[in-house]
Amino acid sequence: MTRKMVLVHNMLADQGIKSYRLGMNYFADMSNQEYRETVFKGCLRSFNRTKKHSAATYHQPAGGAVQQDIVDWRKKGYVTEVKDQMQCGSCWAFSATGSLEGQPFRKTGKLISLSEQQLSDNGGWINKAFDYIISNNGIDTEESYPYEDIVSKIYKSAVEEIQRKMIWMENHKLVLKHNMQANQGIKSFRLGMTYFADMQGHRLAGPTFLRGGAVLPKTVDWIKEGYVTEVKDQQECGSSWAFSATGSLEGQTRKKTGKLVSLRKQQLVDCSWKYGNFGCMGGLMNTAFEYIKENNRIYTEESYPYEGKDDNCRFNSGTVGATCNGYVNINSGDEKALQEAVAFIGPISVAIDAAHISFQLYKSGIYDEPDCSSTELDHGVLAVGYGRKQKKDYWLVKNSWGLDWGDKGYIKMSRNKNNQCGIATNASYPLV
Repeated sequence: MTRKMVLVHNMLADQGIKSYRLGMNYFADMSNQEYRETVFKGCLRSFNRTKKHSAATYHQPAGGAVQQDIVDWRKKGYVTEVKDQMQCGSCWAFSATGSLEGQPFRKTGKLISLSEQQLSDNGGWINKAFDYIISNNGIDTEESYPYEDIVSKIYKSAVEEIQRKMIWMENHKLVLKHNMQANQGIKSFRLGMTYFADMQGHRLAGPTFLRGGAVLPKTVDWIKEGYVTEVKDQQECGSSWAFSATGSLEGQTRKKTGKLVSLRKQQLVDCSWKYGNFGCMGGLMNTAFEYIKENNRIYTEESYPYEGKDDNCRFNSGTVGATCNGYVNINSGDEKALQEAVAFIGPISVAIDAAHISFQLYKSGIYDEPDCSSTELDHGVLAVGYGRKQKKDYWLVKNSWGLDWGDKGYIKMSRNKNNQCGIATNASYPLV
């Protein structure tokens, strides 16, 4: 089933009907239902836009700026390596640290991978992850507070192994079919056999960034500018919110200091529970920012390495990688506002609907999923740029599922298609 879907989809991509390709990746042997239940685990709580966060502020864009058509913060060095949250609902932590990694890089010039585990050990949301980092006066680096999760394809029984193998084979068929369609231009992206291939296949609040109608650059890539740390792996922990938050903070810190330092996702996982985050069971980027602000620091990844599992908070030791003075929300659903923020601010923490098998098995190309929800969001990632290819606008997004998923840990998501997958619904960045 999966292999056939991949073949058909990729045939359509080859024909130009689809803008992205599928592939037989690690998730190919999971059913989509199992993928949803296993990977996300309530990664982001139900969205309540009316909830107030005292530490939040609104971004006020500078008017009259020239807008670029393409933005890619990876090229600017604001984005760390793609990571893997594994089977832990810590996407919020990865999103928070991803955003936070970019901001310290913007401030310091040093791109440092932050500890998603620190956030995961304290639960929750991307914004709650920021809250934790604020209150903690920083977040540790990934190296010092590593992400703890065990990625093992050792099954409980021979029966389960057979079942997993059957699912993997069906997903492999889906990938092949989709990629055949991609080869034909019917699909615009490719699938692959990801970590989830043997499985069957929320939200944020704060002040708002209001775009000022500036002329934007056509292309932006903060990776090339040195604002992005290396791709990481959140493993089997729902800490994407921590990776997203630290990624944005890493970029802003790099922007301010000229130093790109990877920040401690594990600190957010471990220590931001009282801000409404739930470690590997999910969190928010903005609450991660609130934590960092109130704690006056988040440690470097090196001093507080990511573990991929919930652990006791130990934030009092390590090298401070960044601080946070609050956060700013992008006007909900406004892709132009998000584009302006990505162009002039740096890597931005965003939440998306990533529950579809096409996302599960994404390999390359411009992802286009018409069934994506703009309100049912379950995964925290980092928008590190944007651009246009083959007459299709895209967002350049850093995931936290390791280098083996997608295009070396990244995905190009459709841009200017009615806020597809909700990428502009709950976007924010920290203040440093």
